[in-house]
Amino acid sequence: MPPVVAVAKAAWATWSAWAATNTVAAFVIKTLVGVSVTTVIGRALTPKLRPGSLHVAGNSPLQMSRDPITPHRIIYGETRVAGPIAYAQEAGTNNQYLHLVIPMAAHECEAIGQVWFNHEVVPLDGVNATGTYAGLARIKKHLGAADQAADSDLVTESGGTWTSDHRLRGIAYLYPRLTWSQDKFPGGLPNISALVKGRKVYDPRTSTTAWSDNPALCIRDYLLNPAFGMAVDSAEIDEASFIAAANICDEEVDLAAGGTEKRYTVNGSFDLLAEPATVIEQLAAAMAGVVVYAGGKWYCHAGAHRTPTVTLTEADLRAPATLQTKQSMRDTCNRVKGIFISPAQQWQPDDFVPVEDSTALTEDGVEIWRDLELPFTTSHSMAQRLAKIELRRTRHDITLAWPGKLNCLLVQPGDVVMVTYPRFGFSSKTFVVVDSKFDAQDGADRLGLGVDLELRETDSSIYGWSTADEGAHVPPAQSELYNPLVVPMPGGITLGTEYFAQPDGTLVPRLKVEWSAANNVFVLSGGKVHIEYKKTADSDWLVWTSSLRGNATLDYITDVLAGVSYDVRLAFENSQGVKGAYSDTEDHTVSTDAVATAAPGSLSATAAPASVNLAWAEVADTRLAYYRVYRRPSAEANDIAGATLVWAGRATSWTDFLVTQGVTYRYWVRAISHTGVASAASDPATAAPNPSTGNFIDYRFKRATTAPDTPTGDNPSGWSDSPPTTPADQPLWMSKAEKTSTGTLVGAWSAPIQLTGEDGQDGEAGADGEDGDSLEVQYSVNGSSDWHFPFADGDLYMRQRVGAGDWSIAIRIVGEAGAPGGTFSITLHLHPSGGGEIDGTPGGPGTHVKSGLAAGGVYEIRADATVGGETFQYWQSAWPDGELVQVETSNITNVLLTKNLVLTAYYL
Repeated sequence: MPPVVAVAKAAWATWSAWAATNTVAAFVIKTLVGVSVTTVIGRALTPKLRPGSLHVAGNSPLQMSRDPITPHRIIYGETRVAGPIAYAQEAGTNNQYLHLVIPMAAHECEAIGQVWFNHEVVPLDGVNATGTYAGLARIKKHLGAADQAADSDLVTESGGTWTSDHRLRGIAYLYPRLTWSQDKFPGGLPNISALVKGRKVYDPRTSTTAWSDNPALCIRDYLLNPAFGMAVDSAEIDEASFIAAANICDEEVDLAAGGTEKRYTVNGSFDLLAEPATVIEQLAAAMAGVVVYAGGKWYCHAGAHRTPTVTLTEADLRAPATLQTKQSMRDTCNRVKGIFISPAQQWQPDDFVPVEDSTALTEDGVEIWRDLELPFTTSHSMAQRLAKIELRRTRHDITLAWPGKLNCLLVQPGDVVMVTYPRFGFSSKTFVVVDSKFDAQDGADRLGLGVDLELRETDSSIYGWSTADEGAHVPPAQSELYNPLVVPMPGGITLGTEYFAQPDGTLVPRLKVEWSAANNVFVLSGGKVHIEYKKTADSDWLVWTSSLRGNATLDYITDVLAGVSYDVRLAFENSQGVKGAYSDTEDHTVSTDAVATAAPGSLSATAAPASVNLAWAEVADTRLAYYRVYRRPSAEANDIAGATLVWAGRATSWTDFLVTQGVTYRYWVRAISHTGVASAASDPATAAPNPSTGNFIDYRFKRATTAPDTPTGDNPSGWSDSPPTTPADQPLWMSKAEKTSTGTLVGAWSAPIQLTGEDGQDGEAGADGEDGDSLEVQYSVNGSSDWHFPFADGDLYMRQRVGAGDWSIAIRIVGEAGAPGGTFSITLHLHPSGGGEIDGTPGGPGTHVKSGLAAGGVYEIRADATVGGETFQYWQSAWPDGELVQVETSNITNVLLTKNLVLTAYYL
């Protein structure tokens, strides 16, 4: 058996053992022995002003306990109780669950209502918690029926420690399953309690068993119950007295606020280590009544005036009566205060409005207080009625010692009698019998066997009550103590865009987040602020920070892109490590910085051989990302709007080689910000390229059967720049000449020479020679070790030998990477569902490549503006060697090609 289950069974066994040993006989012997040597006939069990404890060591019934052995609890009426932890087990993949079994009562109950975690009611949707503990608590209630089955969920989830045999029949209990949360259980296991409608009792008036808060019926049940009560025989119960008392308790009493309530109810609990006398006294006190054992029967009297049916006179005396007219101040009072159990205060003790007797206060000349504890009373007006009855009883302080004859056996404690005794001036004066006992003493003034009665005056005014007597109950002010589970939600959240400069001068957008300071000192001092964000189009939240101090009201999210909408939410965490709920989501689109830099100044254009040199002044602005150079012939309009973009870069000078001799050009420069905002154009500058000073050798080719004539002119007719392939059966001829940089012939073309000849005749086969030595070749990465064959990737060196001869020296056979050639390529990575163009050549989804593009050329690239609901954002680009290149953010743009270029179109 699992240890925790064994503990629970041990607890049950301990409780049962107590009930078995505390028999009725033991109780009677202990509590009803007379104060004299005479035989006890009976005595009313009147309410004590300071009764013994109803609970173990005076512990509060609202406190959940963890003792391995705890006595059973009995609940009459309705009250809030906690219980011992009879079973506890961690479970779940990560031990995130805690299963608990908490007995509420050792009998079947009518209902289990609201459940509290500490001082907070846990609302339930079926068995699942909502509100503060939503998703963290499942609470199942079992009422302790005789055929109660084991909880199926606990059997399934306990891994075999709680089985179908653990039915807890006759035990009303809670089965909470808690899910660990640092935010909701920062102090560990909460104190768990519940509002319970307790035991069902038998009503002799209707011959039915049902829940009731009638004190007389509950006392009757306690007396008869063999498991936890007095176990008296039913023949010992005077049913008539219990029925009469039950009827008095059910009478309706008007309330000052309107409506009515029952005259007396009982609502409370006790455990089985409480003295039975204390239990009966407190149950009786809830109805201002008495419980009497006399003549072998139990009698019950509720707090109400009863009309006497017996009159005692001198004829009933065997000796003179003794009168006491005043009690000591200790036994009287003129004011009564005390406590009751207040549902308005979460079923905890509360003071009722004190009652007083102003006439008695004047008579006494001093305040005489009496405290009244009413642990089974949950109505303020009822508590006041009980207090007033107590006060008036003490003011009726005449007592009479009545040494009666044997016929006085007809009366018993609790009865109301009339006394006519002229010696004291009594004529039909009402008294209540407080005590009676046999007396067999002989003496001069007291002869023979008789019954001594103790009488105390009473009358109907003791129980009188009107709505005017009711004092208005003002519940005590609720203590505003700090609740660590209550963490405020952030408010006043505003979002905006700012740009900040990085160390290299680059401007980067960031999302500015501001909020109102937490109205909670435990957040401001020692707490934290949590910020989460995401793109509005995304579903998963990202953590920006969880370490901001609790008094912060500003932060920046730098992981954002211009033109993209973001959602932001915040939560506070207090100094106990409890994180509150996230705020409502706020959204903001990161704006583009629309501020342009100043226009570049001091642009100059200088003629150079076959080129134009440009230079301009640096723009001193952190927004600057790069420059763009525009060009158009000066013969056209003096307007940059019609100019061609010929270069983009970060330098402040550039040489234009793509110019034509004899043409004058006009140039402009613009500065471009990091967010793509162009500045105004610089002032224009004009220049024409100078003639080139260098000559070059030009080669021309031609096919002919016989030697062709020597070519003439700058571009000789019939001759081509590259060797023609047709007609393939004719020899190939070549001629060369020197030309200027502009292509003008210098001197004359050379005489054509034939590059291809006729095939020769095959010779005769020679004789086979002797076998020679083989040539062996090896390769190495470093030329000194790890020689091998064949050639492998990474090898740079070779060596060889003939036969078994010596190895040659290591020869490097792989040179350094050469410079790029005169043409380049553009590679576009396009949307998987879209397309684009390179210099007018269309391409489909994925990778689109165009090669053979001229160095220094400006080419247009484009990508679809929208694809599948996503919008083009910008180009990402990099050279193969890692050097960055600046391009426009538009989906249609021009690029200046000086190396192989790879671009990726980015969409959102």
